[in-house]
Amino acid sequence: MSSTIASERALLSFDEFQLVEATRHPAVSRLSARELKARQIELRGLHDKARTVSRRKRREAKGRSEPRAAGGEESHVRRRKQVFAQALKRVNRELRRAEKAEATNATVAGARRALELKRESRGARHPSAGRTASQGMRSKPSGRDTVEMNRAEIGRVSQATKVAQARKDG
Repeated sequence: MSSTIASERALLSFDEFQLVEATRHPAVSRLSARELKARQIELRGLHDKARTVSRRKRREAKGRSEPRAAGGEESHVRRRKQVFAQALKRVNRELRRAEKAEATNATVAGARRALELKRESRGARHPSAGRTASQGMRSKPSGRDTVEMNRAEIGRVSQATKVAQARKDG
């Protein structure tokens, strides 16, 4: 269940609220990966602390351990833990989005480089003959792509022809 900003402000200290507020949409998209990792570590620490306190309060309420501090409700601490968990989810989602965008950019750059290399390799396969005695005929290379067949495909067709002829011959 998501909580309102006003309820979060009431639950958290000023510093904690500033940390959680920075995980909301417009602000979180402006953070770098390094800043997101730092926020993730801080939020994970606060969440773990709230979880520990919540467990301790629950044990005290059930009478299984002695109270360590005065007052405080377990439900209050549990809500704080939920707020930190929600903020941590937002940070993790943004980190995944940033990593995915970076991977996509790397893939696109690699594909562009491969295309560039392919286009460079389409040039003449043989060196030119150099200077000749007379101008003679000038080659006019075709603008169309050359058709490159897979050698396995050629072999497959040849073998199929042989088999068909053998069947005919009996």
